[in-house]
Amino acid sequence: MKKRVFFCITLFFVSQALYAQYFSWGNERGSTRWNHITTEHFQVIYPQGCDSIAQRCTQILHYVYTAVGNTLQHEPAKISVILHSQSRISNASVAWAPKRIDMFDVVSPMQTPDDWWENLALHEYRHVVQMDKLNEGFTRILYFLLGEQAPSAVAGLYFPSWFMEGDAVVSETALGTAGRGRTADFSMGLRAQLAQKQQFSYTKAYFGSYRDYVPNVYEMGYVVVANTRALYNPYVFAKVAQNVAQHPYSITPFDNALKRETGKNKLQLYDSTFKKQSLEWQLLREREIQKPFDTLIFAGKKIFTSYRFAQQISEHTILAERSGLAHRRQLIAFDTKTKKIKRIANTSQKPADEAFSANEKLVVWAETKPSLRWELTNATFIYTYNVQTHKKRRISTKMRLFAPAVSADASQIVAVEIAANGTYSLQFYNIQKKQWTEKIPLPQGEYALAPTWNADATKIAYVGVSSRGKRLVEYDVYTQQFREILPYSTEDLQSPVYYNSYILYTSSYSGVDNVYAVHSLSGQQWRVTVSNFGAQSPRVYGTTITFSDYSANGFCVGSLPAEPYKWHTKNAVRRYDFPLAETLAWQENSTLDFTKMPDTVFVSRKYSKLAHLFHIHSWSPFYLEYTQNTTNVGIGAQVVSQNMLATAITRLGYKATFDSNPKHVGFAAFRYTGFFPIIDLESEVGTQTISTNAQDVHCTVANNTAAMSLPFVISRGGFSRFFVLQGQAQHMFLEARSAAFRTFSSLACRYSAVFSNMSSTAPRDLNPAWGQRMEISYSHNPRTTMSPLSNYAYSRMDLYVPSMFKNHSIHGAAAADWHQNEGALLFNTQIFVPRGTESMVFRRKEMISSRIEYTLPLFYPDLAWREVFYCARLWATAFCDYALTHSKLQNTTNHYTSYGLDLNAEMHLLHFRAPLTAGVRTAYVQQTQQISCLALLSINMGAL
Repeated sequence: MKKRVFFCITLFFVSQALYAQYFSWGNERGSTRWNHITTEHFQVIYPQGCDSIAQRCTQILHYVYTAVGNTLQHEPAKISVILHSQSRISNASVAWAPKRIDMFDVVSPMQTPDDWWENLALHEYRHVVQMDKLNEGFTRILYFLLGEQAPSAVAGLYFPSWFMEGDAVVSETALGTAGRGRTADFSMGLRAQLAQKQQFSYTKAYFGSYRDYVPNVYEMGYVVVANTRALYNPYVFAKVAQNVAQHPYSITPFDNALKRETGKNKLQLYDSTFKKQSLEWQLLREREIQKPFDTLIFAGKKIFTSYRFAQQISEHTILAERSGLAHRRQLIAFDTKTKKIKRIANTSQKPADEAFSANEKLVVWAETKPSLRWELTNATFIYTYNVQTHKKRRISTKMRLFAPAVSADASQIVAVEIAANGTYSLQFYNIQKKQWTEKIPLPQGEYALAPTWNADATKIAYVGVSSRGKRLVEYDVYTQQFREILPYSTEDLQSPVYYNSYILYTSSYSGVDNVYAVHSLSGQQWRVTVSNFGAQSPRVYGTTITFSDYSANGFCVGSLPAEPYKWHTKNAVRRYDFPLAETLAWQENSTLDFTKMPDTVFVSRKYSKLAHLFHIHSWSPFYLEYTQNTTNVGIGAQVVSQNMLATAITRLGYKATFDSNPKHVGFAAFRYTGFFPIIDLESEVGTQTISTNAQDVHCTVANNTAAMSLPFVISRGGFSRFFVLQGQAQHMFLEARSAAFRTFSSLACRYSAVFSNMSSTAPRDLNPAWGQRMEISYSHNPRTTMSPLSNYAYSRMDLYVPSMFKNHSIHGAAAADWHQNEGALLFNTQIFVPRGTESMVFRRKEMISSRIEYTLPLFYPDLAWREVFYCARLWATAFCDYALTHSKLQNTTNHYTSYGLDLNAEMHLLHFRAPLTAGVRTAYVQQTQQISCLALLSINMGAL
């Protein structure tokens, strides 16, 4: 009985957390028209004009349908798939309320030797199998109680994310021709950590750390899931998932099933599989004799700091992209003589795995050009930085461009374009003429990774990716002919660069990323570096090869003289066959051969946005209201709808409150984001009891709200910027069922504007180093000035400035408000009050409030106690607040000052992924000479 009570309580709160998110990537342009293909297992929704992409995706999904679910012994129910072809996002996701797959057409800069769509299908559809597998047994009963949110709640409670993602990586590796399990860079972080540091505790490996770099749950999960399958049998996790679905009330059904199938719980399984994998990697490392090199820039000594894509541009200057636990991503120039670093630009808007291009004259990179309004309709900014004049220039485009590369004479830029219909091409830009000059379609429907120029700007080399694998291709600018230098294979080729008649590139041929070379005419190949954990991104300056070499503290910048006579022929290098991946493929009987996929043509029809405006996916026997800042749960019931394009969210239901003025109301709420303005409508009708000193008055109440907002995104460089205009009208009606009280009716209108400009942050940052936020609002009642919702004005400004110390921050804020009717302050006041005075009543006409605070990290303990508790960091905020109030009715002016200290800890409880912040605030109020203590508690649901 105790277990069932615990389960019900926990399930309730977790389901709220998941239910409240209404996950959405955003929206395409409102004018986008859509088609859809409907089959037995899928509904594929896609923008008109993308028929070839949609047909291919539908073919792939049908082809993998049975195979992906084989080792989980399940074939899922029908699901919707939404294809996005207007953004620069390189990703995909599965959501379950409503259940759908979102897929984006942008190929990752680190794409494996697999076709992009095939890889997405094998990975994302495995998530569908995992979730749908839960919809049986006791969870099936919960479905009738909660709708599609039930499997999400059970998965959130019992499926650790390392299992979800690790199992999906196993799927793409076992069933595809490559997958991340067959690439060296995927395991590079774990190999270095295990060799140079230690095997971290389960909790640290799962939740991460601010003290050390911890590889993500994809890497952790692949090691655990893949090795468990190899050691026991491929159906281990099918039985685990079945047990979770049928017995969620047993508190630890995931561990119970693991124990039954393997004799180990998840902590023991983590420990044993990592020890096994660590030994295998040690043997792989020891079979090679490492080749020494000169280190030009060292990785972080105490704090993880990486220097990637290093390019030497002069005798003493090296450019690199720096990032780490304490550093946000920045393009820096390093002086090898003085050892000083100069920041050139923040690159947080640049894809993290996409290199910049540079020579002694110019540096070039690409960033996302956001649409003013539409999150999933964006283009590209090409940035250039002149090394001599130190001037940065922005080239605005209407295209989706990637991996721009500048020629050696700094006269041209070439970039890869992805058109909305899924075709790929090379785009050429003349720097002197400031115009795009030529567009060259890529052959055989392949995608180009990391194009690079030769020394005289006559040829371009790139890595071509298609369903046949990866190959190295050379394009002749004058003859406009493509020539294959290395044929298609499952070898993970990356980052080509010219050196005389050679092309250097990165490959995981030996099981570790290293720099290789191929003669562009003869095709003969050599290995240039022999790295412990991975050497990537080769570049050439004169007769020196620079590259990024990985360690547990980040990438350092290494260099070797370009001496071909010292290179080892590739034939003498033992190829690593990734035996764990081969075992997984053997367990699946065979790898899927997509060349044998049926060339079926599916019927496509117009998709009506109006006809599909509503899609009821979940319901619950309780009331839930979720906004960006608050979550309210109460007694009641509700039904929730969200359409597949994520433009319309509807809630219908009943709620009851039991405070000092209890009420019982029916409600309806509707939000639509498919127009340029966002529209919000909400209505409540019911009864309320108002307690007065004389008696309780029973009333009929109605509350109707209509709001319209215009959000504008204007992010640039290292700053996230937005501007929002909003207007709202609210009508309140209250009719008392007593002759002694009058009927109350009020119409309140509110107008507001918000501007925010915040710098990007590093993982250790508690606040932005630089930032400004301004807000101004005005509300009034057009009918009368005597209403409790009478005229009210409010303004606020926040300012963040950097401290002298890394990851510390200084935050100042000032606000003012004005009430036309002093009685209105309890109804619509927005201003903050000095901390420690929250329980005081501020009777006033006007108020001015200010605060200044200093936030600093204290300690990163990485402290764990079994599976109950994990603390990642502690920090403190010292503050001083001041407020001035003026009351016209009382003809008084009052001053309030408070000082204090917040002590906070970021932690995880009961292995819940969302971090919990708990702390205590001590405040001293000068006017009352009283000290107060307040407990602080919040949870970051955005981390899920």
